[in-house]
Amino acid sequence: MFTFWEKIFVSVLCITSYITSSKGIIQSKGYTPKFTNFSSYEASDSLTFSPTNWDWRDHSIVGPIKDQKQCGSCWAFSAVGALESQVMKLLSKTVSLSEQNMVDCVKDVLSPDNKSLCCDGCNGGEMYSVYQYLANNQGGRDDTELEYPYTGVDQSCNPIKDMTQLSVKGFVSVPSDEEMMKHVLYNVGPLSVGVCANWEWQSYLYGIYSPTSEECDQGIEDQDHGVILVGYGSENGTDYWIVRNSWGTMWGEEGYMRLARGINACGVANSVIYPLVKPKMMMDYI
Repeated sequence: MFTFWEKIFVSVLCITSYITSSKGIIQSKGYTPKFTNFSSYEASDSLTFSPTNWDWRDHSIVGPIKDQKQCGSCWAFSAVGALESQVMKLLSKTVSLSEQNMVDCVKDVLSPDNKSLCCDGCNGGEMYSVYQYLANNQGGRDDTELEYPYTGVDQSCNPIKDMTQLSVKGFVSVPSDEEMMKHVLYNVGPLSVGVCANWEWQSYLYGIYSPTSEECDQGIEDQDHGVILVGYGSENGTDYWIVRNSWGTMWGEEGYMRLARGINACGVANSVIYPLVKPKMMMDYI
């Protein structure tokens, strides 16, 4: 498990730096999305309702808290965690997918605007690149944790032919509207988001974290950490998100945070996505 200073080290790993490649394309080394208009999104009637409180942990589609260790792989944990939930929801069984597969294999993926490359393993990446990679590689399927276990260090890409009955075909970007996010989370499932994990975030213990914009930056350029929204609620008049982190169960409320909802706390509404998953044809397994 993380010590306090190890958490600080991992957060530093997730801070963005850039290197210009020989192709003249800006290559991302940490989590700060440079392209956010991923796709158009139109709410249907089914996505305009959500109850006052909802927690996907109570509905068997959120796995145990994981630990990214001393590796700037928050982007992989955020994307894979949201994908796990979609797979569990559709298959009605517990699944643990591989973050290490994505750390090792998601390389030189072009952003939707074809202006930047991702990712760089333990030196950082972006969540949407995971879904772009899977939509075009590995038959759309991430290996399971058992098949491709997490090591927390960069390795060579070595996926196997997983037999999961579902595949990723892309992703959807949700508008920066926390009421819409609430509807989508309830109707679709957990959401992959970016935040600014400031000092107070790193040292969070319990309760609802409700920072001002001065206390925790809300700008998209200040985002440096990928997490997952798995639910929402209210307490004593304060609305909150339930945030699944990847720093082990010793951090926060057994690995979770309650983050104020409705004020774009730490930029939580800036870059919100979820994977599109579809059944595979039986011929894909022959």
